Amino acid sequence: METVSRNLHAAVLGGLMDIFSKYQPDSEHSDIGAVVTENEPCKEEVDQDRFERAVHQTFKEKFLKVDRTIIQSPFEPLSSSQPSPKPVAIAAMNAALSGCSSLVAFYDHEPRKLRVANAGNVRAVLGRRSMPKKEGRDVYHAHVLSEDHTSDTAPGLSRAFGAGPYKWSRDIQDQLHRDYMGDPPVDHPPHIVLTAEPSVTTIDVKPGDFLVLATRGLWSSLTNEEVVGLVGLWLNRGMFSAKDELQASKDVLMPSDLPVPTSTDNTVMYKRWGVEKRFICVDNNVAQHLARNALGGAEHSWTSILLSHRPPRSLHLR
Repeated sequence: METVSRNLHAAVLGGLMDIFSKYQPDSEHSDIGAVVTENEPCKEEVDQDRFERAVHQTFKEKFLKVDRTIIQSPFEPLSSSQPSPKPVAIAAMNAALSGCSSLVAFYDHEPRKLRVANAGNVRAVLGRRSMPKKEGRDVYHAHVLSEDHTSDTAPGLSRAFGAGPYKWSRDIQDQLHRDYMGDPPVDHPPHIVLTAEPSVTTIDVKPGDFLVLATRGLWSSLTNEEVVGLVGLWLNRGMFSAKDELQASKDVLMPSDLPVPTSTDNTVMYKRWGVEKRFICVDNNVAQHLARNALGGAEHSWTSILLSHRPPRSLHLR
């Protein structure tokens, strides 16, 4: 949704700048090295805890504020004596009908902390080198930093921007239907809360870590471990320095060949296509490398078939 992409990052960045200006350490008044008792933590510890809570709260407030600009603010004039012109109200209604997800990552380099805020069916996964090595190559582990917010993963709670009919009051729905040719009113599902308030996760970053942010299209084809393993494979082979595909190895790899511990595969797309998962490493762009292996991998003809389909049919195929 264009409104979310346009406004959310600016809102979050502005809020974080306010937090940093408020909690900026003052070297002249630092309590580092001060003697404290067991029951009296030093000022830095207290401030760091408050800072972390403030950052999490900022994410939540800004996500909700942007959502309100989509589903509430445009319709406030409807109840006034001078409602908005109908074309304006209809444009706002159409924008608020659809729902979308959002995932925002913020890396604080000095303490090496990564924070991820997620509202919707998207995912952030961090890859990290681990020991021991496998045949002299680095091995990686996947650390999932966000939850997929669906009715299956979080019964009773769903997170998304927009989706106005499930957030509007019955009065607004009735008025939009009656006066603006809107959809018939819908009843809110019982015992289900729909909100744009994100879940926020913080993790300490180590040298060599990498982060993958992607929508469900990637995660429907590849497991967390396969994604991390594919990036690890790309790093181990130095593909970032390959000048073209001719320098790349043409060998085909199975999921068990990736430099990552194997896991249960609950993905659905390869099974839907009836294609065996077989991967290749031929791209010097890591995003293209992941996309290729999420869309057929070594099965080049199948990749071409999938990319030939256009919306809305493509939504069910890739």
